[in-house]
Amino acid sequence: VVKASFSQIGDMLVTQEGRGSLMASFNVSTDGPSGADPLSDPLNQEEFTTDLSYLPYSQSNDPASDSLEDNVALTCAVLLDESNGEPLERLVALKNAVYGTDAMG
Repeated sequence: VVKASFSQIGDMLVTQEGRGSLMASFNVSTDGPSGADPLSDPLNQEEFTTDLSYLPYSQSNDPASDSLEDNVALTCAVLLDESNGEPLERLVALKNAVYGTDAMG
């Protein structure tokens, strides 16, 4: 799921339409200096994908924790839940579960 979602993100970052879809799905802010298409900037692309990579990969695991950020089993449950859609949609669901629907960037 993680590999498939990040592969799709890589493909989408290449086109303006793909970047627009990613910005809408992940609620990427357009208020910064890059304006309406911040993901056209390679540095912003790197920051975006790095931020997303922290979601499925925990530095620690506390099975007793109720936090998605601390309990790998809970993170995996969101990513493996097919009711959340395709792999990219599952990553969006994980982002929203961890950070809410607040703007990224």
